[in-house]
Amino acid sequence: MLAAVLVVGLAIGGVLLARNSDGDSGSSSPTEPITELATESATESATEISSATVPTDVVTTAPATSRDAIVGTWTGVYVCAQGDTRLRLVLDRGPGPADLTAVFAFGPTEDNPDVPRGSYRMEGSLSDGLLDLHATTWIKKPAGYLTVDIEAPVVGEAPLHIAGEITGASGCSTFAVVQQA
Repeated sequence: MLAAVLVVGLAIGGVLLARNSDGDSGSSSPTEPITELATESATESATEISSATVPTDVVTTAPATSRDAIVGTWTGVYVCAQGDTRLRLVLDRGPGPADLTAVFAFGPTEDNPDVPRGSYRMEGSLSDGLLDLHATTWIKKPAGYLTVDIEAPVVGEAPLHIAGEITGASGCSTFAVVQQA
């Protein structure tokens, strides 16, 4: 089962990395609103994946991941009632050794162009191989949207992708992101 999850994860990473030919460095700071996502063309597909490629069963039995190994910009997709939604997750160090802060920015995908753009701050931790982030404050709130929380096992010493569950909102299921270089 772990081999299947790793193969799916590597496939997601390969798809996203292969499509990332625009040289996006993803250098946004999690303490500033993410304007890059708000200005990107809806037809850009550098990080597009569909819900069909988001794994639903995730298993973790690998070496522990340090918080510093996941700090940076991650891009991919999450699935909620509105359908596939583009996700940019910018992770940064928090005050404690396992603590993290984040900015969760979302917007349209090529296949779902009517999703509005928005973003909010998150706080949480990476502890015992589990990434657990909870929404705190909106940066840009589209009408009718609620924040969501995320949970995901993080596998390996230097993971290239993270896939897990969207929590805190009915109609939501999974997310998958790959780390941007």
